[in-house]
Amino acid sequence: MIIKEITELEFVGPRPIITASGISFYEAKKDKYIYILPSLYILELLESGKKIDIEKLVPNDVFKIAEKLHSNFRDIVNYHFIKYKEKLLKELDDLQDEIDSCDGECRSKKTLFNNLQDILEYRLQRGFNKIVYKELIELIAKKMYKDNTQEVDMRLSAEFIHIIVSINSVLAREYGITYNRELNINEESGKAILRLYQPF
Repeated sequence: MIIKEITELEFVGPRPIITASGISFYEAKKDKYIYILPSLYILELLESGKKIDIEKLVPNDVFKIAEKLHSNFRDIVNYHFIKYKEKLLKELDDLQDEIDSCDGECRSKKTLFNNLQDILEYRLQRGFNKIVYKELIELIAKKMYKDNTQEVDMRLSAEFIHIIVSINSVLAREYGITYNRELNINEESGKAILRLYQPF
């Protein structure tokens, strides 16, 4: 089986549910790809102090921007991705072994195997996106802790809210701190601003 090399971010979609009956998708579990640009915005804001136009960013800028803070960022992503890929391939190998040693009717296992094969590249790309996002969040949290960041302002969106929850989870787990959130309305523009700040 030839597997496409995955080294860049690319949107695929929600989490697949793979059974012998077929492949469906769990729409509530979004592809982490959608959080990459807002995460890059926060990282660049923390690094340079400048608010950048999120529309001018492209997802694969993540490596250039993240490597300013951690020169081994891509190596870390690649390490975790190789482990993830090995896990998926082992899953296929183990199922193939079960099929090969099957004495009776193995139609459902064969169908499951085919479904897993069909969706493999989708799962690999989705896994790559998730690993990049996770490492990016770890980097943001580390930067905030190290610099004792007092507050970060960002526009209100479902993506930024998700990212804030992820950042706070890492801060609580790794450093024993959490940030508060509040919603402000900019009087001049009328735009909603989400503020992440350290409680005193």
